[in-house]
Amino acid sequence: MPGCDNSASAQPDSWTAAAATVSCLPGALPRPSEPVPPSMPVIPGYRVIDLIGCGGMGQIFRAWDEVFQREVAIKVLLPNGDRQRFVTEARITAQLSHPSIPPVYALGQLADGPPYLVMKLIRGETLAQILARRSHPLEELGRWLDVFEQVARAIGFAHAHGIVHRDLKPGNIMVGPFGEVQVMDWGVAKVLRDFPASAPADGALPASAPPAPASSSSPVAPTPPSKGSPPANPRGSSSPASPSPLPDGPSPGSAGKPASDSGEGDSRPERPEWDSILQAPVSAEGNSRTLAGQVVGTPAYMAPEQARGEQIDARADVFALGGILAAILTGQEVFRGQSLMTMIVRAATGDTDEIVTRLRQCGADEELVQLACDCLAIDPQQRPPDGLAVAQRLSSYRYTVEQRLRAAEAERAANRVRDAERRRRRRLLGYAASALGIVLLLGITGITLALIEARRAVEAERLAKQRAEDNHLRAEQTAAEARAAQQLAESRRLEAEQAQQLAESRQREAERAQQRAERHAREAQQRQAETQALLDFLERHILAAGRPAGIEGGRGYNLTLRQTLDFALPYLSTTFPDHPFVEARLRDTLGKTYLYLGELPKAEQLLRTAHALYCCTRGPTDPLTLQSLNTLAVALSDMGRNREARAILEPLYLHHRQHLGPDHPTTLQVALNLAVQYVHLEQLLPALELQIDTRRRQLRTLGANHPQTLRNYNNLIATWQKLGQHELALHALEELAARYEQTLGPHHIDTLTAQADRASTLFTLHRTGDAFALSQRVLDTALQHFGPDHPDTFAIRLKVAHAHFLHRQLPQAQAQVEELLPAMNRRLGREHPLTLETRRLLAQIYDQLHRHQEAAALYEENLQITRRHLGSEHPRTLTLIGELVLLYDQLGQSPQAWLLYEEGIVLRSRRLANHPQDLGNRLSLGGMHCNRAHLRRRGGCPADSLDDYHRAIALLTPLLHGTPYRQRAQLFLRNCYWGRAMAWEMLQRYERADADWHTAIQLCEPQERAILQKEQAQWFARRFLRLVPPILGSLR
Repeated sequence: MPGCDNSASAQPDSWTAAAATVSCLPGALPRPSEPVPPSMPVIPGYRVIDLIGCGGMGQIFRAWDEVFQREVAIKVLLPNGDRQRFVTEARITAQLSHPSIPPVYALGQLADGPPYLVMKLIRGETLAQILARRSHPLEELGRWLDVFEQVARAIGFAHAHGIVHRDLKPGNIMVGPFGEVQVMDWGVAKVLRDFPASAPADGALPASAPPAPASSSSPVAPTPPSKGSPPANPRGSSSPASPSPLPDGPSPGSAGKPASDSGEGDSRPERPEWDSILQAPVSAEGNSRTLAGQVVGTPAYMAPEQARGEQIDARADVFALGGILAAILTGQEVFRGQSLMTMIVRAATGDTDEIVTRLRQCGADEELVQLACDCLAIDPQQRPPDGLAVAQRLSSYRYTVEQRLRAAEAERAANRVRDAERRRRRRLLGYAASALGIVLLLGITGITLALIEARRAVEAERLAKQRAEDNHLRAEQTAAEARAAQQLAESRRLEAEQAQQLAESRQREAERAQQRAERHAREAQQRQAETQALLDFLERHILAAGRPAGIEGGRGYNLTLRQTLDFALPYLSTTFPDHPFVEARLRDTLGKTYLYLGELPKAEQLLRTAHALYCCTRGPTDPLTLQSLNTLAVALSDMGRNREARAILEPLYLHHRQHLGPDHPTTLQVALNLAVQYVHLEQLLPALELQIDTRRRQLRTLGANHPQTLRNYNNLIATWQKLGQHELALHALEELAARYEQTLGPHHIDTLTAQADRASTLFTLHRTGDAFALSQRVLDTALQHFGPDHPDTFAIRLKVAHAHFLHRQLPQAQAQVEELLPAMNRRLGREHPLTLETRRLLAQIYDQLHRHQEAAALYEENLQITRRHLGSEHPRTLTLIGELVLLYDQLGQSPQAWLLYEEGIVLRSRRLANHPQDLGNRLSLGGMHCNRAHLRRRGGCPADSLDDYHRAIALLTPLLHGTPYRQRAQLFLRNCYWGRAMAWEMLQRYERADADWHTAIQLCEPQERAILQKEQAQWFARRFLRLVPPILGSLR
């Protein structure tokens, strides 16, 4: 839009200003029949003439009212403006119907969306501009006191309606050419109590609707020229009624200032940083700049409590009125300083000594100075209560002054009469003395007539004075009676308005109470219906199942609860067609029950249906909906579908962290479940970071013995074990088992799982005696309390079998796993994570027992399932590829081994490029290069094997220092140097072979060096045998 500055530095407009101001006489305006420029808005009933100015939130146009034939100002909100703020502030200003407050004519909405406001266009200057032109502060004091009294009465009227202006200053007071006074810039006004409103609360306006008709209380528009054309006014001669709508600097015809904030609870666009404003040097007009933010107003006229950001009332405006009166009397502001920060500090501390001193020395009447000092009191309790009280005190002072002036005038008139009489007496006496000889004949008669005439003159003077005094007294009495009648009428009007507002408030409260009662009645009726439907379901399909078969829903004797639930499931959808929330709660509860019972497919189906019903009845962000989503993720995790579980839990965790906070128990529970998925998906570093952060927050908010804290501690210990921190994990497991036993009892599954993990860790640390005894106790307890087919029993049995395998007790481990695997296939399915882990353990046992064909079949089945669920690049898939390729190598199936080597190296290289911090993948990739090099060397291609040896050594060498994979990396490196030494021997590169032999021996453990040195000696013997025939031949 032309003339607008929408830069980032522009402050938002103040939208409570109710009029626009014209600062000069009208000039030539375009006729209404002339075409409207394309950039001007089109508003029904108004002819937009030109743009007065604009700011960060709106534009102000001068327009012609084609209905009432008058000139008006129109404000249009910019797209980035606050619509609610615009409508609410316009409504508040329109309610303040007072001669000294600019009227609002109409409020509407443009066809393309933005709202607009039609208001009076006022001509005149600000009080600040007029006062600045005075040659002396007391020049025309009576005129400025009259202006001040009108301002005080307008502010008192706003106070009576519960509104505080909060930004009174001479720059916000317009004085017209005929003495009319307008209080402007209500943009930061604060409503102290509920204000009646007829518009919707969200500020919605009817789109493309013509504006409301002009209010009857609006002042009469100026008389237009003939033939209906608007009065002429050149562009640039108008300015908005409030200086605040134009904060970006001068625009055509007006000077802008920063917008002021609204009262409590309003939403405003972002402001510039305070430091850049407060530390800027202050110019002459910068002292009167309105600040925006939590502390609003103009520092030069701001009350101390307002500057401190405390609660304010009408007495904050009284302080500003005192500042305006001080500016009239002294020509200076209340607070002055070199920067805005200095003025704000002076305002906040109530440093009024300077202005009080200037007031005492200004030469004005003591009553007027005292009124200004009382208004500027630091303690609000010592100020007049509101603007009306200030106006009444000023009116009383002016009445006293007028009374004194009339008395002085009467005294001067009496003195003039007496002086005239004395002069006349002197003339008469002179005439009598000079004509004494001539009038001697008249004698006593002439003197007597003169004396009578003198007495008559004195009596006439006395009577004239008496009549003047009587007339004056009657006039004063009439004026006092008129003022009293006016005050009484005003008081009664205010009381009537207050009574009407109170009645309306009580009516609204009664309507709200009735609505609450109706809502409670409906909710009670709904709860009663839901309760009845739930009782019918329990009676017909749960409790009745215990009756003999065939009798009213009976299923026979010896019926288990699980069987009863299975029979009741089909009736859920048909029993609650009108009560979806009850059905959702039942499905949610049954889903959790089947989850704990290990019936995972049924649990998933129930939980998905419950989540869909919660979304329909309570919304997608309801706590019950989100909790059902978390439970569904747990079910998917138990089914081995960890990617799906992670896809659910990651956005759920971010939602809870943002809306509930990072320390909320629900957030911590979701974080715990998400960390479990990271561990299952081999994302150990993110899992460890999340687990440590969650445990720290749980200890602070939930305590060490809370179930969530203990569960997260258990998962953290498992992550430590995966990273090789077994000693740390063992001590933590001892503490965890003790806490579980203390809080849950010795037979709880969590207690038993912790003990089983502790036994496995003891096996890892070669403390076999303690490990066997502990694992047997745990297994006996699980079989006794959960049964042999429970998933938790499966997990504990698998841990015990794995412990036997690690201790090289292969027959016991084989028997346990061969018994366990068919039960898992039948109970959990062939693709469950526990089933996959059990099948892999059995394959490892067969490999150790040299049953390689059976082991290969098990590995191939696991690899096929893992590829399908986790993808080819998942760490578990890559681990299976590495184990299977070694088995193919042992079986002599070189083509299959070669293909798997190629695939495994490609996949692990790709993962290393995407996840360079994955040290375990680096270790496995180096091992695969080493094994493929061995395969090539044994196949008679020593030269081809060298490249793989070089790559393996480059990958493994960095793992020797400061990593948990140091021992395994050292073993792989020893094999690499040993294999490369043999490749050099085969290529007869003996110097390099000797260097690699030496490095391989250095990497060996002391007990293994003798074996490697013996093999080196054999290769030296072969080398000697190869070299002897050529030497003997040369000697011959």
